[in-house]
Amino acid sequence: MTALTTSFLLFLITVLHYVLKRPYLPGVFFCHQNTCRTLRIKGHYLPICSRCTGIYLGVYLSLPLSLLYQGPLLIFLMIPLIIDGYLVYQKKKASTHTRRLSTGLLFGIGLIYSYALYHQFLSYLASLVF
Repeated sequence: MTALTTSFLLFLITVLHYVLKRPYLPGVFFCHQNTCRTLRIKGHYLPICSRCTGIYLGVYLSLPLSLLYQGPLLIFLMIPLIIDGYLVYQKKKASTHTRRLSTGLLFGIGLIYSYALYHQFLSYLASLVF
């Protein structure tokens, strides 16, 4: 998406939110927006849950972190979220905001690097074929 399209989409979501008094961000960000799993700042809930907040922060932090280190091992940062999600799903461990935010942050960083590795792999395959 271009910057203009993204800006227009965010503007439209904001208008819909204030005019219709309904949260439309979960539909865009694919978040369940469960209030018991959402961070509160000064009495107001964030529009997305703790884990999604961590994922988006991780995605945004991956660019400055890429200046410090680049390597295939960063893809393993996705594993803590998978383990935490499984333990919560099996009801073996209760989830906390701190753990959800931190595992989401690691997952977001690992997600960007997995995309980069996938792109490198496709480029390598294309060089073999063509």
